[in-house]
Amino acid sequence: MDKNGIIQPHSELKLTIYKKYLDRYLQIMIKQTYFKSIFIVEPFAGKGISDNGKEGSAKIAYNIVNSNKNSGKDICLFLNEKQFYKVLEKNIPQNDMTKIYNFDADSFINIFLQEIEKLPSCHTLMFIDPWGYTQIKHETYNILFKKGNIDILIFIPIYQIYRFLRKEIDEQQLKPISEFLSDMGISEKDARESRDLDDFICKISEAIKHKSGTDFVYHKELKNVSHNNKHVLFFITRNILGADKFLEVLYEINDSEVPLFNDIRLTDDKEFLQKLKSYHILDNISFYEICIKEGYSKKQIKSYLENAEEEGKIKITQSSTQKRKKNCYYIDYTYYKGQDVRIRIEIL
Repeated sequence: MDKNGIIQPHSELKLTIYKKYLDRYLQIMIKQTYFKSIFIVEPFAGKGISDNGKEGSAKIAYNIVNSNKNSGKDICLFLNEKQFYKVLEKNIPQNDMTKIYNFDADSFINIFLQEIEKLPSCHTLMFIDPWGYTQIKHETYNILFKKGNIDILIFIPIYQIYRFLRKEIDEQQLKPISEFLSDMGISEKDARESRDLDDFICKISEAIKHKSGTDFVYHKELKNVSHNNKHVLFFITRNILGADKFLEVLYEINDSEVPLFNDIRLTDDKEFLQKLKSYHILDNISFYEICIKEGYSKKQIKSYLENAEEEGKIKITQSSTQKRKKNCYYIDYTYYKGQDVRIRIEIL
């Protein structure tokens, strides 16, 4: 929700993505034998329910977490809110699976990180919403981004920041967020030298990859059509399965759910196809990994392979003794995890 307590259309799309991914995330983590504890964390939880009666991220997370209370796993939702703590406490009841805190965000995150040091077999999904960046110190971000077993969703009002860094507007409330980007390695100079807003977004994505030490960094652009501006939801993970499921959610989101444009890339991306040609021959394991890193969902990958094979742009050679089924490419985490090479794909 915005500073006035209202959930705007671009935030509805953000919440749709969060809801869908959180549901898939929990289903994956519940099945993992290594992780005994699963934590959902919001340092800026807000009110839980907006002033126009819509469920915010905290309420959505509360509903999903509690729907999995009989999963057999230790699942806990940690909500922190400094300004609207009393309202949040009223809208979301605390129980064995939900804890609500009233710290400044930096203190909360550091306390949480210290606690999970004692729990090596835990996994965390952290959701960071805008306007509270000023509460988190540079050193805290450094620790957070380098931490293993933590996936992060960050929502950034990119259009305003881009204009602020280019000196096109002078909204001082954006300064803390621009300082956050500076911590990521994005400066005013970077913004001014960007060809356009999309180029600036790509620079941020690459900077976050460098900062976090992972190739699995993705973004979804969310346009507020009524105010002609754009927000971006960044997702950071170190796990290819987490990346796979996030891309799956993005692929499913379409304009019928929220009245905004859909920016999912298509599989006829010439630059991507040219990159694939440089490999010439790939097995299904390598192909899966490259495509996920490039931001393509499994459905997009399969669609591309079906069309490319039909048009004679690729040649499939069977590597396994098991007979290949028609239109089967073995592009899936199951094969990737087991390093089960079934076919080789030659880019013609």
